[in-house]
This record gives sequence, C-alpha cells and structure tokens, in this order.
Amino acid sequence: MEAVEGNQFVFIEFYADWCSPCKLMNSVLKKVESTFGDRIRVIKADVEKSPVMREKYNIEGLPTSMLFYNGECIWRRSGALPESYVIAELDAKLSVQI
Repeated sequence: MEAVEGNQFVFIEFYADWCSPCKLMNSVLKKVESTFGDRIRVIKADVEKSPVMREKYNIEGLPTSMLFYNGECIWRRSGALPESYVIAELDAKLSVQI
C-alpha cells in the first residue's frame, strides 16, 4: 500500500461494514483526526473490498488499528479501543519518532 510509505505517520483502521465493534471506532478516528491534524494521515480500509490488504497485514480480527511510520508498522492493536487509550498511545509514538 503506497499510502504507508514515506516520511509520515499513517493510522489505518481495518474494518468491515458488518462488524459492530468497528462502528464504535468511528468516533475514535474522528478524535484522532481532530487531535493530531496533519501529523497523522487517517485511513479506513474495508477488508471486504481489499482482501489483498487483509492478507498482507495479517488481519484476523476486526477492527484492527495500525500505525505506520516510514512504511513500517510501529503500533498495532485489535478490537474496539477506548478513545483516551488510542490518543495516549499515538501521542507517545509520535513523541518518540520526532
């Protein structure tokens, strides 16, 4: 996936429309966007429409959240996550990488 390459942070949320816990992550993604602005690019990836991505990143459970920097996954979690947890984790990762 070209979107994860380059000198930037990319947060990808792997989801499916039928996945109820995935829907809970929508507000978390909005908070990530509003908190970090252009410091993190946020992408939602529907695994049903892109089985190649599902296989490439070994997505077994949904939702799965991944943070990439320079094309490398530096953080990964599965399941619906609390907003405060995600913000704190991403903030820590951005602080270390900068």
